[in-house]
Amino acid sequence: MNPERTLGKKELFALAVGTVIGAGVITLIGTAVGITGRSAWLAFELAILLGFFYTIPYLIASSMIRLKGGIYSLVGTVVGKRALGMFSAAYLTRMLQLGLFGLGLGVYINSIIPAIPPKVAGIFFVVLVYVINLMDIKAVAMFQKVITWILLGCLAMIIVVGIFNLNYNPFDFSDPEFFTNGFTGVADAAVVLVFSTQGYYLIINYSGRAKDPRKDIPWVWKYIPWLLVIVYGGVGMVAGCVLPLEECANQPLTYVVQSFLPTPLVYLFVIGGACFALLSTLNGLYSSYGAVWAEAAKDGWYPKFLSTVNKNGQPVILMTIAAVIAVLPMLLDFSIQTITNNIILLTLFVDIFPCIAAFILPSKYPDAWKNSVVHMKKGAFICLMSVSLIVQIACAYWSARSMSITAVIISLACVAVCFIYGYFRGSKEEVKCPELSKEFLES
Repeated sequence: MNPERTLGKKELFALAVGTVIGAGVITLIGTAVGITGRSAWLAFELAILLGFFYTIPYLIASSMIRLKGGIYSLVGTVVGKRALGMFSAAYLTRMLQLGLFGLGLGVYINSIIPAIPPKVAGIFFVVLVYVINLMDIKAVAMFQKVITWILLGCLAMIIVVGIFNLNYNPFDFSDPEFFTNGFTGVADAAVVLVFSTQGYYLIINYSGRAKDPRKDIPWVWKYIPWLLVIVYGGVGMVAGCVLPLEECANQPLTYVVQSFLPTPLVYLFVIGGACFALLSTLNGLYSSYGAVWAEAAKDGWYPKFLSTVNKNGQPVILMTIAAVIAVLPMLLDFSIQTITNNIILLTLFVDIFPCIAAFILPSKYPDAWKNSVVHMKKGAFICLMSVSLIVQIACAYWSARSMSITAVIISLACVAVCFIYGYFRGSKEEVKCPELSKEFLES
């Protein structure tokens, strides 16, 4: 066994759960209640279904081959060099997302310990995750397992206690406060929630460090959606059916929890639930993105000075830059949310590449597809992949609907810059495109 390949089912499960259960379950559920009333839990279930279809291309690819650089290797192996250049450039912008979680952590810590300024708490957690991710992947996975199980325990606590404190029937479809804006309201709420239900697809980026990725990653995929159905459905019922609608609409989950939990347990939930949801997502994203940056740097897609890796194989320069980008807005009181909103179309556009790659993969590697644990007939495969592509395009369209013209223009400009970078950088002889060896197909 390759010493780098140390992640088994338990580690992959923790990394996936911690990454997908993030700020959305705490903050966005109140928004969903405001949009669709007490049927917010139903919107969450619809979002889980949409999120599952969104992840299908990554599931299929993971079940066929071991991808050392995760999504990066998938795009480069199948779609081509210049597309990979565009993808590599766009993936650097993922650094901006990390700052959101630092800011959120700072706010929650300050809410229970006012003596600690939000900036100080936020910077502390970003630096903590940065240091952990400079270690080997075993340390990253161990940290993730601990905080993920605490997170699930806290969510289970508020679901169980909350259900005994429901004042409104979550299954009363005749209630005028159910489907407050009709089916359109449920659909709108589901789109708001969908990006908090599909983050587990990023475990594909651990393929190169997994013991048996072609079996273990699909195994994780099999159970994660059902876990989300239980957790998100339960949270949705508690968030929308404990308090009068006018009180809980557009309020975070922490507001509702205060109405039925004693103060010590509220503090426990804020730390183990809200903070650890953000912390586990920050850690999961950091390590997952790092796997892509490391391979792209090694193949020459970034300037040479950015390609340095430490003894654990982590792209230390790129990870340091990511930490600085995450911390800087907190120091300067600058809203990183504005930046991320302005490049959302870039992120959604680039996500089409892995979908195209997964569509081509079975015809390019028929033996690997035949041996895949999710192998299916050609008609079913085409149907499933088409639905996935439609869901991705629909999510992009729905997100763009609420964007300002300025944000759309900035996003499209970023797409153009990444395209130009990929085209010209891809013409350099020293820049490589990943190739799959026999080991990657059979291991």
